[in-house]
Amino acid sequence: MLGKDEIINIARFFGFPYFDLFYFLWKKYIENLLNTQKRIGISIIGMSESGKTYLYDKIREEDRCKEGTTAFSEKLKAKIIKIEDKEIELQPTIDISGDSKGMEYFEELYENCDIMIVTFDIYKFLSNEDYRRDFAQRIKAVLTRKEKKKRKIILLGSHLDQIEKTKENQVRKKILEYALNEKYIALQEYIKSMNPLVLGNLTNDDWIKEFKRKYLFLDLLKQ
Repeated sequence: MLGKDEIINIARFFGFPYFDLFYFLWKKYIENLLNTQKRIGISIIGMSESGKTYLYDKIREEDRCKEGTTAFSEKLKAKIIKIEDKEIELQPTIDISGDSKGMEYFEELYENCDIMIVTFDIYKFLSNEDYRRDFAQRIKAVLTRKEKKKRKIILLGSHLDQIEKTKENQVRKKILEYALNEKYIALQEYIKSMNPLVLGNLTNDDWIKEFKRKYLFLDLLKQ
């Protein structure tokens, strides 16, 4: 398949009348028409040690993740990846820490994304009330935004593999029960918003591959 530059050069070679003037006036429209590369902005916020950096690496096909938590915020440049023979450009973003300092970048992350993933550790969520309350506040920050464009919000529970003798549907049921508690009203509002609640094991490559295809890139792959 011919690329954008090849098509433009062929048109010039055959001397289509006034092509350069036409191209100058309609440059943006023509380039969008010929550009087969898809663009998407993905931001991740969430709790400490919930897999934010690891998930960024898996999405961006990089290997920055080291032992321990992200103690600082790192700017990530635009990155082109290939999914099912289609090139997708991931827009620049910031890998933030899970503490209050990281949330200072929330406004910037929110404004520049098409998809925002909010991560939490399932085991800590189920066993620690302070953790649930803190997490609910982060969801509230997302839901109370007056947005100019529609964003997809994904609530992602990690470390599903650490929940012994408890299956995914039982964990999901327990999370929904907490959503009925007025202490975590933001969680209830999220559930009502019909955005996806996803639970999984980030260290499972097959699970990650399906998560990327189904929840992040499916709409782009259909275009």
